[in-house]
Amino acid sequence: MIFIMGLLVIPLALPAQDEELEGDTMYVDLGTRMLMFMEELDELKTVSDIRLTVNGAMPVSQSLVAVYRERIQLMYQNFNTIDVKWNTFYQANQQDIAQDEELMEVVAAFQEIKQALADTLAAKRQSMGALKDFMEADAFIIGKIPAYRDLSKKAFELSLIKKLKPQLEKLKAKEQLLFSEVQTHYDKAKAATAVIPDLSARLRIVEEQYINIKSTSEKIQTMEYKPFIQRIKDYLLGLAAVAIIIMFMNAAASRFKAWKQMRESMKKYKDMMNGQSNNYPTI
Repeated sequence: MIFIMGLLVIPLALPAQDEELEGDTMYVDLGTRMLMFMEELDELKTVSDIRLTVNGAMPVSQSLVAVYRERIQLMYQNFNTIDVKWNTFYQANQQDIAQDEELMEVVAAFQEIKQALADTLAAKRQSMGALKDFMEADAFIIGKIPAYRDLSKKAFELSLIKKLKPQLEKLKAKEQLLFSEVQTHYDKAKAATAVIPDLSARLRIVEEQYINIKSTSEKIQTMEYKPFIQRIKDYLLGLAAVAIIIMFMNAAASRFKAWKQMRESMKKYKDMMNGQSNNYPTI
């Protein structure tokens, strides 16, 4: 009887053991596939960590912007592909994964790396936009220098004839619109430099041209018709003002030179007196 019961128990025990082995195999298989997803994601993260470098002293070329844009787009495509495959896999095996603590830890690690990679790619996309904005601002501002020379010359010619005042006002309005575009592009260039500090050297060059354009813009806006005699008076007053400033600067320089010479003389006298006092005999 006991022998028969043992025979009955053995067949019942074997399937339970097989089920346990099958369950372990399933978890191992799930873990292996999840680690493969982790490796793909980690590899993409390593590639995405490549720093965007530019030569700050040179204009940003369109080819450079195109290369970085293609790289970032490819990274996003790979990221989305991995994300879709992971979501499909996880939804199909969510119940089995939830029953194993180690697999849930892998899920948490995967989500953490995924979020870090998403943040990195977002930062790369922001840098890409900043680089494109700077390239466009640089080209726009530098390209408007000849236009402002022509506008300044034309405004001066129109200001010589009283009857041409309407044309002069139209030119001023046109220049105001143009300068608003220059200002917008300059602001974008500054904002881009905050994102990509390597552009600071190039920004200084752009800023110099921006200042020149702004100065020319202010002169154009102040131009108006004046009689020839008034223009001569203004010119002479300007020369007089310059002469007064130069005279004041020369006087200040002369006073400073005299003060410096007096200070040196006092120092020499003090040193001489100290030298003589050291020669007195002592008892």
